[in-house]
Amino acid sequence: MLDQRRLVKAIGDDLQMCRESGHFHRADDTTADRNNLEFSTLTTHLMWVESVGDNQAELERIVHSLEANPFLRGYPRWRGRCAAV
Repeated sequence: MLDQRRLVKAIGDDLQMCRESGHFHRADDTTADRNNLEFSTLTTHLMWVESVGDNQAELERIVHSLEANPFLRGYPRWRGRCAAV
């Protein structure tokens, strides 16, 4: 079972990490573009999570989308971070 609050926190933490890493790599256009894509993707998924509430089928779709997204491969495992304890 997935916990919506934990997933919101995990994505929020990753957005913060993305914001911070963006401050150090602005001179490199490739890195800046990738950072913008990561930030946009995380933001979209965060809005999706917030809109579905505790609907487990939707939360599963979101986690699958996060895990399959090539721009987010460098982030820690989503499922483990949002599993209900």
